[in-house]
Amino acid sequence: PIHITNVVLLDPVTKQPTRVKRRYMMNGECVRISKVSGSAMPDPVPVGMSERELLWAKHESQALVKEKARRGPLKEDVFGNRDHFKTLVRIVKGQAAKPGRAAAAEQSAAGDPW
Repeated sequence: PIHITNVVLLDPVTKQPTRVKRRYMMNGECVRISKVSGSAMPDPVPVGMSERELLWAKHESQALVKEKARRGPLKEDVFGNRDHFKTLVRIVKGQAAKPGRAAAAEQSAAGDPW
């Protein structure tokens, strides 16, 4: 892909690449001004989606539907079951408590008061 800094506009008078600055006209309208010739440059005309883009978007949406159908129904969410989640929490809390007890037992056995 090309970076935005490598894209320039053509000056409408000199037909040469130019940078653009924004200025306000007397009526308060913001316009683009060419730095080469100082002439006002029109804003780009918005272009609607072409037929090709519409067909491609339709094709992509159909591909997503087919992919979802191919994968089948969703599997049971393990964390969605409250009993499974409680069991996991109990296991984690039990494992977190064990290293603390072992470290305290080692410190008391070594005679280290800190």
